[in-house]
Amino acid sequence: MGDMAVNPEKASYIEKIETQVRVINNILKMDSGTVISSEVKKLLRNLQAEAEIVLRKLKNNEFEVAIVGLEKAGKSTFANALMENDLLPTKDLRCTFTSTQIEYSGDDKEDSAIVSFYTAQEFDRDFKDKLSKLGIPNAEQYSFDTISEANYLRLFDNEVSDDKKRLYSDSIHEDILAIIRNVDSLSRLLGTPPINFGPDRINSGDLESYITEESKARAVKQVVIRSKKLNAMKNAVIFDVPGFNSPTELHKIQTLERMKSADAIIVIANGASPSLTGESLSILRQSDDDGNPLNDKLFVFANKIDQASDIGKNIQDTRAEWINKGFVISANQQRIVFGSARAHLQAAGLDNDRRVLDSFNARRAELPDGDGIEAMRSALAKYNDAERFEVLKRRINRINADITKAFSDICSGYENTASSRSYSPEQVAMALELVDDIRTPLEKKLLALKAEIRSSMPKERPLSQQIIDYITAEVTAEKYSLTDEELDDAIKRSPYVGTHEDVGRIEGDIREQKFKVMYDDFSVNVVNIADKLHHEYSAQILEIMLSAMGIDSSSPYYEDLKNELTKKIKDDIGTDLRSADHSNELYYQSLIERFSRYIYQVLITSQYSFERLREFYDSIDDLYSLSIFYKKPDCENKLAYIDVAPKDQPLCMMLLFHHYFRREEVVRSLVDEVCRLLNVRSLPEETAQYLDTAYCVLGSKERVIAKVRTVADKAGDKSDEFKINMLNQTLYQLINKYKQCSVADKPEFEKFYGEFHNSIRNGRLSSVADLRADFDVDIQILQDVLINAFVRAISMEKPFVAREVKAIDDIVDFVKSKKFGAFISANFYKIKYRENQLLDKQRREQEQNAVIIGEISHILNDLVK
Repeated sequence: MGDMAVNPEKASYIEKIETQVRVINNILKMDSGTVISSEVKKLLRNLQAEAEIVLRKLKNNEFEVAIVGLEKAGKSTFANALMENDLLPTKDLRCTFTSTQIEYSGDDKEDSAIVSFYTAQEFDRDFKDKLSKLGIPNAEQYSFDTISEANYLRLFDNEVSDDKKRLYSDSIHEDILAIIRNVDSLSRLLGTPPINFGPDRINSGDLESYITEESKARAVKQVVIRSKKLNAMKNAVIFDVPGFNSPTELHKIQTLERMKSADAIIVIANGASPSLTGESLSILRQSDDDGNPLNDKLFVFANKIDQASDIGKNIQDTRAEWINKGFVISANQQRIVFGSARAHLQAAGLDNDRRVLDSFNARRAELPDGDGIEAMRSALAKYNDAERFEVLKRRINRINADITKAFSDICSGYENTASSRSYSPEQVAMALELVDDIRTPLEKKLLALKAEIRSSMPKERPLSQQIIDYITAEVTAEKYSLTDEELDDAIKRSPYVGTHEDVGRIEGDIREQKFKVMYDDFSVNVVNIADKLHHEYSAQILEIMLSAMGIDSSSPYYEDLKNELTKKIKDDIGTDLRSADHSNELYYQSLIERFSRYIYQVLITSQYSFERLREFYDSIDDLYSLSIFYKKPDCENKLAYIDVAPKDQPLCMMLLFHHYFRREEVVRSLVDEVCRLLNVRSLPEETAQYLDTAYCVLGSKERVIAKVRTVADKAGDKSDEFKINMLNQTLYQLINKYKQCSVADKPEFEKFYGEFHNSIRNGRLSSVADLRADFDVDIQILQDVLINAFVRAISMEKPFVAREVKAIDDIVDFVKSKKFGAFISANFYKIKYRENQLLDKQRREQEQNAVIIGEISHILNDLVK
């Protein structure tokens, strides 16, 4: 797992959560019990504990992963594969009877484990809670180590209702019986010191018994395994929890709590037969925590995929199942990984039985993710680096909101009392009327702006045109061509290039450097184009709202209200109308990546040689997907691409062959020159087509002209028909000799492509001039593809309109809400400042009347900064 980069935003959130912890400490110390109730204190202590956990995660980049699923789905096997160890039991029976925590021990520390136990008091308290849930009268008088099985069964038969028997017979009832039947062994463990398992004991089998044996595992509070083999995920803390369908009520509660607190949830699904059962659906729905939607952090490992009868169909069905039920969004479908944990363990030599591995290897060609372990690690690392911080931010903001709300009743009670003494009845009536006067016209103006955006953007396409203008002006050979300084510097730094002209060995390095500069420039500028218009609309929305309040720049409270309204909208609905918060970058970056990165990689990173074909095949699905968007501005038929076979898509051919760039233009000039050389008025369509094909296979106009000159010399003063027939025969033979095979026939096409490049270089080494010329053509092709395919593919107006419309709809809902009314009322004296000259005096009186909550308010003000 990579570390989240230290940045100002992360630092500000660390400061924010440190403030949360400090504020709770201050409030709890300040109150002696006269203001804050015991319930609120308990809530604050829970929030403080949660805040400290999040703070630790942010500071240490600690990454908590919960591995969940049905019993016998292979959770422990997957956990072993993920950490490249065989510490967890993986029998076919129920293996995990208690939650197990796995973390990195350190490179220089051997594997170890520690098992800690509940105290007898904790265990007995939970036992009484179970009796109480069943409805047994006076449950507090019974203890786990004194009640007999016969006495309990009598109570269960006589005192528990039929409804609760149906509800709890397979869970709480079975838990109680298991405790009573194992009371002696459990009592011996409860309250005992933790047991340490060093390197000499960790694989002895003793540790496994505390995870899998009911007579011991029920007394276990926590199992922590530390392994140096987790060095690929050093900052991860992995929890292997009991199955969704565990009959033990405590396990279900532990599993649910762990899923809510985890930064990532990996569901181990049945890859052989995809099916989301009722048990799985129930607990997955419950784990969808407010402020942290489950699909933000859910990953799926479809285990034992090699056992599916039809792997391809199974993969398709599994993805559809998780996406359609809303647990994984389509954009994150790479989080659904297919593989075999057991095959990974056997391949790593951690399981001597090779039967699963042999079966897996027999079907490896059908498996897109291999055994899936590295694919899952990669998906987790990408999520931790790029997305997890957003999840933690929402959690921090939710904690902040919960802390603030914990005191809202106290503070609002005092504020309401003071408010009733601050405003006269006339002023209260004026404030209520002001809300109604503002709300209706404001809503109409916002909806009108929304309608304007929805109608004008698709028609005028301003973003697409600005992107085209940027590409036309900036993505050019003039700007990015290889300079003498860059080439000289690369040659000096290279240990391989001497005085000869072969620059092939520096080309890869120099292209990598150019790719980073060019792609960063491009993605930043495309985002900035959308960002600029987004902020223009945001400013327009803000001005519409202030104007509806009757506020303009002449008001002494203009800036004050502008800032407060912006903050209110940001706090209540999450829409930022003023400051850039990088949300645009996150919003559009995936689109830019999807439709442009592969083009940059093929044209800029890879050399114009056989290397480019390898890069092309690596990205062939993405390139052909993009190719259907390729259309020149003068192409009137919007569906012309349907008639073009995939192997002939002009975009893909341009990426592989420089001479396909502006091919139509070159062929037209070629036809004219052939007519001149043969002294004929025109050429039949068939001959023109032969010339086109000959140009494609030979790679240059000059080589075709050389063949035509030979025909002209031999034909002499023969008739036009004779000359054309002779030319047709020559071109036909030429085309058959150098016949280009289909890209789909990879071995043959690779052979053709290698021979083609040998022919255009004619056996000589590449020179600096060749490198610069090739790179310039690559840039020209890049510009053409970006303008004629990327802009249409990304269709920036669609995501832009969706975002702006959503923002306006949210603001309209806010305008209709009580919160907006409260904002207008709270700022009544600023909006109607001319009518309220005496309000400053009244507000000073209000502040004096609110002394009783002054200290609490001061702390809360610090909290929301």
